[in-house]
Amino acid sequence: MEKKSSKTIKWINLQQEAIEFKPSRSLGNQYRIVPDLFFIGEKESYYMFYTPLLLRIYMIPKDFVISTQPIELRKEYFPQLIESMLMLPNDQALALIPRVNLNGTSNHIRLILSSRCNSNCSYCYAGAKSIGKSINLDHLETLINYLPENLHIDIELHGNGEPTIAMQELKKAYKLCKKRFKFVKFSTQTNGLFSKKTADWLIKNQISTSFSIDGPEFIHNKQRPAKNSKTNGFNKTMETLRYFQEHNLGTSVICVVTAYSNKYLNEIYQFFKSINIKTIKLNPVVDVGNARLFDDDIHNPPDISEFAQNFALIQSQAYLDKIMIDSDFMGSFHTRKPHPMHCQACMPQFVLDTDGKILACSEAASIETPDKNPFYWAEIKDNQVIVNEEKKNELMNSHMFNMDGCSNCFLKWICAGSCLHQNYSENHSLRQPIKSHCEAKRAYTMTYFSKLAEYLLNGLPPIASDSSLNSV
Repeated sequence: MEKKSSKTIKWINLQQEAIEFKPSRSLGNQYRIVPDLFFIGEKESYYMFYTPLLLRIYMIPKDFVISTQPIELRKEYFPQLIESMLMLPNDQALALIPRVNLNGTSNHIRLILSSRCNSNCSYCYAGAKSIGKSINLDHLETLINYLPENLHIDIELHGNGEPTIAMQELKKAYKLCKKRFKFVKFSTQTNGLFSKKTADWLIKNQISTSFSIDGPEFIHNKQRPAKNSKTNGFNKTMETLRYFQEHNLGTSVICVVTAYSNKYLNEIYQFFKSINIKTIKLNPVVDVGNARLFDDDIHNPPDISEFAQNFALIQSQAYLDKIMIDSDFMGSFHTRKPHPMHCQACMPQFVLDTDGKILACSEAASIETPDKNPFYWAEIKDNQVIVNEEKKNELMNSHMFNMDGCSNCFLKWICAGSCLHQNYSENHSLRQPIKSHCEAKRAYTMTYFSKLAEYLLNGLPPIASDSSLNSV
């Protein structure tokens, strides 16, 4: 008789929710392997598997496994497999699989408050200028009255420029939305080039504020200088950030990564760590707007494979440092829930621009004229919301199940077909992901997961604020 392995199944909970999953031991249940269990690789005497629907990475002793392709597990270890939830009752397994809801209404509004800006970002996707338009508040009132007042709504006070330039309109928009909706949360993304009076208003009204900072001064002022040449944009942004931090805020940033700054990605991370940033979003520059006008390192996107490897190394260190890393390149394994839609653009969300047109994605505004652009799906006209049903349906059906080559990918529930805007810009199709991006995402994930597995096998304690390590 073959001797049973003395090793145990180990796993990493990638999110708090994963800790709350409990095995079912009901009598009479028929069990099956958890849906979408993907073999990732091997480490020492273990096979590494990823189960996105349980938000876990498993390390399974090799003795437990008959085959990894297809996955077949030894029956004598079923008690451990059930306890670890690798084996689930049929009904529990089916309940894990996310469904596509084509009948819902997006609860996400992004307001393009202004097309004016006081920064001069080299890569600006909107091509913002010093002179431009502000939002029409009559259009906003028509839009919010179109939506149910009991909707739990998230509103981004955004801009294809700097939103705080239109502070008068911003405050009025805030009041209109507060009056209309019973449950509403506000956020904004800003360059921080504003007065203490503006800062006090944002803090007082609990506007979740994230700052646009591209790294240390030599990078930030090279890529996103202030339009006023007499202003040191970096110093002013840091002054505003520190003021927010005095109020226990100002711990979130978005950093745009160019071909130039990708060479300094670790230095950028260490800088953010040194100034007490707890959430860092590292976004490769999008090849639209100003980024397409010039061919040099501060305008061009980074090589996506090089970025992916740099990103994986930083993510691995950030896990130890308890700093949340995110990216438009790849959603965080520690925050994103399994879903067949990549982002709010698929819902589609309501991005209201200064002309009363409604987009699904603000970054896609300049890729084509509104009549041809698939992201312009509605508009405000004669005090009504006029929906282009054909465009809306195309967006809503651009989910993972309809994507070219996604159904068997181990990242299908986290990537979900990739960014629709980038798909369309590169391939003129919402549903055809960019192959080089797919390869880079898989390489990034393998590197990061391998590092997490190393942490687990070395017996590290729970080290990330939203993750923990387990074994059975």
